[in-house]
Amino acid sequence: MSANEQVFITNTLRICQDIKNRFYSERVKIGDVSPEEPRRLSKVSLIAHNAELIIQNNITFSEWPRDFNKADSD
Repeated sequence: MSANEQVFITNTLRICQDIKNRFYSERVKIGDVSPEEPRRLSKVSLIAHNAELIIQNNITFSEWPRDFNKADSD
């Protein structure tokens, strides 16, 4: 992996973590403690998980479902 790719993947992971933190912070603020994760956020979680796998050189365990090609109706 090139240095630029490493930086890109690391930044992607940080951005995903920021999105999730902000989402849960807002959810707590309004008193919504539902354990169900919205579909869009589950995609962010999957991207973060795959980024971690790539950083750990375990790219063969990453998973990219076909629905990443479809528009969300959420």
